[in-house]
Amino acid sequence: AAEEHERRGEYAQAAARYRKAIRLHDGEPLFHAALARVHLHLGDSRRAGRALRRAQQLEGDRSRATYQARLDLHGRPR
Repeated sequence: AAEEHERRGEYAQAAARYRKAIRLHDGEPLFHAALARVHLHLGDSRRAGRALRRAQQLEGDRSRATYQARLDLHGRPR
């Protein structure tokens, strides 16, 4: 839905759909990154930057959690 609006150049509609997806799944960095891209198309660099920073933060949190899980499974001294 959001991707289809974006492909058709309907950026305001795409932004609304991505915001709805974020409300439902705030921890998903891809939705925030997509919203940033749409904001750039709409000429709103301030909102794009905010959405991109949130995507990067979430991706960093995910990477740290994955790393910790690997340490927990494989890296503990015996």
